Amino acid sequence: MFRSLSHLSGNDLHNAAKKIRASECSSAAEMVLHLSEIAAQGYYRDLGYPSLFMYCVKAHNYCEPTAYRYKEAALAIQSTPELYELIESGKLNLSTFNAVRPVMTEENKGEVLALDAAGRPSFNALQ
Repeated sequence: MFRSLSHLSGNDLHNAAKKIRASECSSAAEMVLHLSEIAAQGYYRDLGYPSLFMYCVKAHNYCEPTAYRYKEAALAIQSTPELYELIESGKLNLSTFNAVRPVMTEENKGEVLALDAAGRPSFNALQ
């Protein structure tokens, strides 16, 4: 239900938005982790879905682009568990991960995910 936030100060709004963003990142990382295990167990098939992608679309009502991003991150986290911490901390979002995923290999993933001075993946290996 929509409610007005006009009674909050700018500082209160800013602090609340920061908490919401942290929660959003944590929730995304947890969803990726859960989807990864659902994929590993093949549980989406037990529920009648032909793929993890369709499970995301139908069971969780994600639009197709979002379902794809979650599916790809869920599968990648199985071999690259450090993605969980990057997503949870907000240093890596699913859109950015999916942009670099096609060129990330087992051999270059350390370099691709190396953090820059701001503590975010720099993706310098791709430039």
